[in-house]
Amino acid sequence: MPYTDAANLTALETDLGTRFQPPVQKGSRAFCAYRGTHSATGTFGETRNSPHVTCIGTGIAPQLPYIWAAANAAIGSFNLITDPARPLQRLQLPSILPPAIADRNDINERNQLLYDGIATFTVTSDNRVLIERQITMYQENDSSVPDASYLDINTPETLERIRFAKIALISTKYPRHKLREDGEFANIPVGAAIATPSIIRAELLSIYRSQMNLGWVEDIEHYKTTLVVQIDSDDRNRVNVADQPNLVNQFRILANKNQFIV
Repeated sequence: MPYTDAANLTALETDLGTRFQPPVQKGSRAFCAYRGTHSATGTFGETRNSPHVTCIGTGIAPQLPYIWAAANAAIGSFNLITDPARPLQRLQLPSILPPAIADRNDINERNQLLYDGIATFTVTSDNRVLIERQITMYQENDSSVPDASYLDINTPETLERIRFAKIALISTKYPRHKLREDGEFANIPVGAAIATPSIIRAELLSIYRSQMNLGWVEDIEHYKTTLVVQIDSDDRNRVNVADQPNLVNQFRILANKNQFIV
């Protein structure tokens, strides 16, 4: 996304929000970049609040923001497609030139930008630009309360992949099945196109196990105890599912207290 004016970003955020909703279910993420001083960048970040847009603050860099956005999108999308739960930190942005040393944000300034919804970068001794933390611009919920639910881009990406896996399996494996409650008959005949809540539940647990093996989720016992699968009381052609996947976290910080002895 090359534009960071309010009108274009609002239109983009609205579109991405619509894509993520249940009627569409084609979630997408957008990458943009903002060029400016530390103060201007933080002020800009405070005006946005989308879980589907990530904006990297370039500082006073020599290249235009859309070049940063394109490089960030190329590297980010490739790696998120490969593994949505794996952090993007320390990946190099190719062909990107850093700001002059005097114009670079220090660690405290970068940390403040993260609280303003701005993704950050670091610069190596040989002037390579590396992603430091790829966050979304989401900062507060609908009640204007600070909310870190969608802080890191890995969260909406992983949730989208989990949802897609469910849709793909159910639509492929149960395309023309009948639906009935559990316990009406002792056994379902072999080859019968019949689904029940317990069968769907078993499929969802199988998907969860496979995603545990991929390193996307954890704690299957919690998932089992909170998973609810029921036929809708008003629409008997519909199965309602409520679940609580426990997404894996990203290893970002090592806090070491060195209690030495002499």
